[in-house]
Parts: sequence; C-alpha cells; structure tokens
Amino acid sequence: MTEAVDTAEFETEKDAGSGDAGLVKLWLAAIDLASKEEEEWRKEAEGVVKTYRNGDARHFGSVERQHNFNILYSNIETICPAVYNSTPIPDVRTRFAKVDPVAKEAGDFLERCLSYDLDVDDFDTTMDLAVKDNEIVGRGVTRVRYVPYITQDQENGEQIAWEDVPTEHVPWANFRRGPARVWKDVPWIAFELFLTREQLLEISKELGGKVNLDFAVSKQENDKTDSPPAEIFKRARVWEIWDKEKKQVIFIATGYCDAPLQVIDDPLGLTDFFPIPRPLMAVETSDTLDPIPPFRMYKDQAEELSRVTRRITSLIQMLKVRGVRDAQIPEFEDIANAEDGDFVAMQDATALYAQGASFDKALWMMPIDVIQTVIQGLYIQREQIKQVIYEITGIADILRGASDPNETLGAQQIKAQFGSQRVQKKQKEAARYARDLLRLKAELIANKFQPQTLLMMSGIQLPSEQDKQAAQMQIQQIQAQAEQTGQEPQIPEELSEVLGKPTFEEVLQLLRSDIQRKYRVDVESDSTIRADLARSQENMSMFLQGTAQFLQAAGPAVQAGMLPGAVAVEIFSSFARNFKLGKSAEDALSTLTEQAREKEDQPDPAQQAQEQAMQMEQQKMQFELQSKQMDMQMKQQEHEFKIAEMQLSMQIKQEEMELKRQEMEMKREEMGIEAQLTQMRADAEVRSATLKAQSQEHSTRLGMESAEHKARMAKQPKEDA
Repeated sequence: MTEAVDTAEFETEKDAGSGDAGLVKLWLAAIDLASKEEEEWRKEAEGVVKTYRNGDARHFGSVERQHNFNILYSNIETICPAVYNSTPIPDVRTRFAKVDPVAKEAGDFLERCLSYDLDVDDFDTTMDLAVKDNEIVGRGVTRVRYVPYITQDQENGEQIAWEDVPTEHVPWANFRRGPARVWKDVPWIAFELFLTREQLLEISKELGGKVNLDFAVSKQENDKTDSPPAEIFKRARVWEIWDKEKKQVIFIATGYCDAPLQVIDDPLGLTDFFPIPRPLMAVETSDTLDPIPPFRMYKDQAEELSRVTRRITSLIQMLKVRGVRDAQIPEFEDIANAEDGDFVAMQDATALYAQGASFDKALWMMPIDVIQTVIQGLYIQREQIKQVIYEITGIADILRGASDPNETLGAQQIKAQFGSQRVQKKQKEAARYARDLLRLKAELIANKFQPQTLLMMSGIQLPSEQDKQAAQMQIQQIQAQAEQTGQEPQIPEELSEVLGKPTFEEVLQLLRSDIQRKYRVDVESDSTIRADLARSQENMSMFLQGTAQFLQAAGPAVQAGMLPGAVAVEIFSSFARNFKLGKSAEDALSTLTEQAREKEDQPDPAQQAQEQAMQMEQQKMQFELQSKQMDMQMKQQEHEFKIAEMQLSMQIKQEEMELKRQEMEMKREEMGIEAQLTQMRADAEVRSATLKAQSQEHSTRLGMESAEHKARMAKQPKEDA
C-alpha cells in the first residue's frame, strides 16, 4: 500500500505545491474530501446492499438469516420492473415542426444511428443497473464512451474502421463528485478505476511501469497465510477526473504521486463536458446532492417485520404434541405407536374400573391453544406492518397483482390509478435519464463519427454537391434542347429528386455544428414503460370520439368564415398532443398545421376571397344562363319531337285506313271471285248434268239405232233369201 495522502484543505492551488506533484496532491485531497462528504451514506449503502443480498454465504445458514423477512428484496424486485421494462425508441425530428429538409435529413441520420446503436449496445442492462442502484442506495450513474476501432494500413497508416458509443454502468462505490447543491454547479466528477499493468501502459507508456499496484482483487486478506497476493491478482487504483472548469480529463494513480499519468483536453467535445447525464436520485432535496437510500424511510418497519417473523417461527417450533403419562400404565407407549384402527390390550383395566378411575387422570397434554392464538395475532401484525411499508414506499396492492375478489372493476381501477402516482414519478425520471443518455450518444455520433460511418450505419443515400451540380447541368441541357425544338422539356424524375433533396455536405455541416443542431433538431425518446394495451385502446377511442365532436362543432364555423382554418387546425393539434399518437401521426398533424399556416400567410386573403366569390358568382351566372339555354333547346326539341310524333301518328293512321280499305276491296274481290267460282261450279255442274243426260240420251238413241240396225240386218237376209 502507498503512503496516505495529506487531505488537508488547501486555500489555493499554490498551497498544494507546484508542478505535477502538486497537481496530483491537490486532486487526491479533493477526492478524499469528497469521499468524506459522502462517507456516512456509503456505510449506510453497504448495509442496505447487504440486506438486499440477504447477507452473504457465510451467514446463510445462521438462525437470523433463516428467519428473516427480506421485504427490501421484494420491494426492489417489484418497483424496478415497473420503473423500466422496455427499451426506448429514439424519436429525432425537426424542432418547432417547421419545414426544414436539411434538419429533417439530419434527424433521420441520428435516429437511424441511435436505433442501430441500441440494438448492438447493452443498453437495457446498464439502465436496469442504474435503476436498481437508484432504488437500493439512492443514486444511479451511467457513462457514455466513444470507442473508435483503429486498423493499420501500410499505405495510409492508421484508419478508423468502425466507431461505437456504448453505455457503461458506473458502480455507486466508484463515483465521486465536486461540492455543489445542484447538479449543474458540480465542478468535477471522478471515476475510480482498477487497471492492470497493460492498461496502465496504454494510458502512459512512460509512467505506466512506475505505478505501484496497490489494490488486490482477491480475498487473500482473509486467509491465514502471510504471503502477499500474486501480481496477477493486483491492480492499480486510478482516478479518472473530469475537470469541467478547465475542460480537462486527468488520470491520477494513488500508487504514483509524482505526476498525473495523462492529461487530455476535452476528449469528447460535449456541450456539458461530463460523459454522464444528471444521475438518478431516489430522494432529492434542494440543499444537498448527498444520496439517501429509500430503505432508510422504512428500515424500522422492516426490522420489526423481521422480528415478528422470527417470533412466528419460534412459536411454530413450540407447536408439538407433548404431555405427561402415568408410569404405572405401560400400555401408553404401545398406544402412541399404534396404527389407525388398532386396539391395544390393557392388563389391569378391570381393577382400574373397579376403583372408579379413568384414563384422563393418567394423561396430561401440554396446552397449545394459547400459542396458536399468539401466532394468529402475530400474522395479523405482520400484514399490518407490510401495509405500512407499502404506504411508505408507494407500492399499492394492485401493482403487486393482489386484489380483493369482492371489489368491483371500477374500485380496482381507482386503486391502480392513485396507487401508481408515485411510481409514475419514478417512471418519468427513468424516461428522462434514458433520453439524456440518447442525447449524449447523438451528440457523440454527430461530432465524432466519420461520414462513411454515418452512411453505412443509417443506410441513407443523399446526393453530393457534385451530383447536384451535374443534375442541374443535365436539366439545363434538356431545357435548351426543348427550346430549340419548340417542345415542352421532359425532365426525368430522378433528376428532380436529386435537386429536391439536400446534399450530404449540408447535412454533415448541420450535424457538426452544436448550436445549429440543437436549434433545429430535437432528440427525444418514447416511454420506457410498456403501455397497457387496454388503456391504449381506450385512449385511442377517446381521441376518435373527441375528433368527431370537434369536427362536428368547428366544421360549420370554418365553412361560414367565423373561425379561420389555421386556428381550427392549431386547436385540434393542441387537443391531439394530449394523446400518444406516434411519430407518423404527429408528423401528419405538423404538416397539416404548416399547410394551414401557409394558406393564412398568403397575401391579401380578403381580396382573394372576394375574387374567388366573384369568380364563383360569375361561374354561377354562366352556369344558370347555360342551363336556361339548354332548357329552351330541350323544350324546342321536345315540341318539334311532339309535332313529328303527331305527323307520324296521322300518317300511320292514314296508312292503316288505306290498308283497311284495301283489305275490304280485297275481301270484296275475294267474295266476287268466290261467287263467280260458285256460279261457274254450278254452271259446270249443270253442263255436266246436261252432257250426262245428252250422253245418256245419245247412248240410248245409239242403242236403239243399233238394235234397229241389227234388226234390219237380221230381216234383210231373210228377204234376200
């Protein structure tokens, strides 16, 4: 171990001595004074941590440890997940929601880089440790580092291959601060490091080998052997001091007091210089920055709870079936060992009955009903003590998942709402702490990262100045050719997009400027608590109902000109900000507000409205005149159509009459023809009958003549003879 450093207060820096040795002496004295300022808190914090861990392995088997009620562990494991349980999502946008393409692209760069960094960084672990330190010892600290990965190149030498901004948890016992009542007035902070010889040489090749390794990481001090620990188990205690006034980082080893190991001028270039945000403080007062463990507020009740638990355990051990029996009756031992349904035979039972005695007088049981009553009272007392602790810590029964089955849903919701008010304050502080860490990361990314790293990490492609100039020249050539041919120029869409986007040089210039970046870009994060789905749905339903009611109420007023549109949009935007709608919805509202403002900013709106009204009136008159002309034309056409229809109808009727007349004539002709045919048929029949008669007469005459001829012929031969 090294010699103790004189920690007397120095009125001036000259009192500590000149040169590097005086600087080391001054800072070691300042750190020692800072340690003494919080010495009582550190002792208390060690006890609280021991209580949370329920002692150590050496006391695990003791009676006191076995009968302890560790309410601290239960409370911490309940509060911490309620305070932080979800990784925040970066939300980087333009400040004041103005149209600023350069700031928008810069915000997109930072948002994508932060999103990737949270994926690869162990952010949740550092946040969990900070929140747990805050709830156990009263303060949580996390630092942000800038880590460049250097590669060796024979042609170009050392080059940065990749860059990272990881977060690192700072143990509560290894942090010191300068004297101040509020955090913004803290002049310096210090981190206690325990470095190996190789790490010392990385800090200073000249002085790293001269530092005495004055800290043993092994527990050999508890061993009975007097042999010193090997160097592999030894470290050097080094203080990394961040001096805000001089903007310097100083590395001082307690094992080497001749000079500081290294002095660096403002290595990160942060606005507030410190690589940590304002620490988490469980209990804050305006007069000091000394932490207070929350366990102090209910330590007496926790100890009383442990005492009651130990008494309950002791009394339960007394609940045993014990008593006294008559030694003259040997069967009692057999009865004690008998099984269910067994009957033990007794030798002298008849003589005992003859004497009028009973077994009750031969056996006495130790009473346990009094002990049971005391145990029941202790259980009730323990529950009352727990309720007192819950009231002190702000943990409602509904947060622990315990509820009365006889309670209504409304009663449980009221208990959850009011029981979580103090927890909501812790959640808000944790969200603030996570946002400040993201802002530190964003500032380091903007100031330190190489352009190639930004492009690879974000995946955003923006045109360069040369690309934009080339696109402008191509557009001018296209316009010139169009003028020569007398045609309208056809500009490709990709060239228009190049001209519409800001250049990467403009975005990089904004990122590198701390003042411009803070004025134009805002880095936020969403809540670090996973929202309840039912509550989110209820809020969304309320928002939609409110939107419908607002539109129904304000719509007629806007149409009538009583309420300007920009004012109505502003009112709706302020109404919508009370709901967590997400970035896309908020961007849409911002765009709507900006468009409404642009409309309101147009020159002479009254004249434009009058002109628009006159134009509308003229259009209305022209429309009415055209309508009347069209009506007259339609009526004239309708009249002409009716006349044509009447003429056509008359012509059709005449043609029908002519057809009927022709039909009648044809019928007459048909009737005449039929009469003629009938007459002809009758005449033919008459002639036929006449012919038939004449034929018959002729036939008869011929027959008669033939008969006469035959008769004459027959007579003639006779006469000749």
